[in-house]
Amino acid sequence: MAAYAQSKLALILFTRELASRLKGTGVTAYSPHPGMTKGTDMSKEYDTSFISGLSRKLFFFLFGAIMKTPKEGAATTLYCALDESLVDESGFYYEDCKRKETTSQARSDADARRLWVESLKLVGLEELYVDKILKSSPNFNSNL
Repeated sequence: MAAYAQSKLALILFTRELASRLKGTGVTAYSPHPGMTKGTDMSKEYDTSFISGLSRKLFFFLFGAIMKTPKEGAATTLYCALDESLVDESGFYYEDCKRKETTSQARSDADARRLWVESLKLVGLEELYVDKILKSSPNFNSNL
């Protein structure tokens, strides 16, 4: 569960930094959370031993009734992508088609910036190259 929480935090922070860099370009970025969704194969990476298989069955028995269908799980992502009222709300976290407050750690501009820089290093890109791509947008905000 710790790895899941860290990856969710990274997605939120990266989205915040990306939205900051895209401000004024007409391009938006969001962190939509689909919720606990049936039929998504989230458990396929887990150990397939008898114990973990039994645990998965127990989990789905206990929580299956409250899990979302794939269509319900996709609703927030579609909302973020298609609802024109969100055009000025770039960089935020959404759940159940609503903007949600995040933890203070997920709102850290310093952590978002540090994650951005480390991500560039990991994929072999340089800051100037990425900024040049962003600036090629006809609506680029030169105040970045």
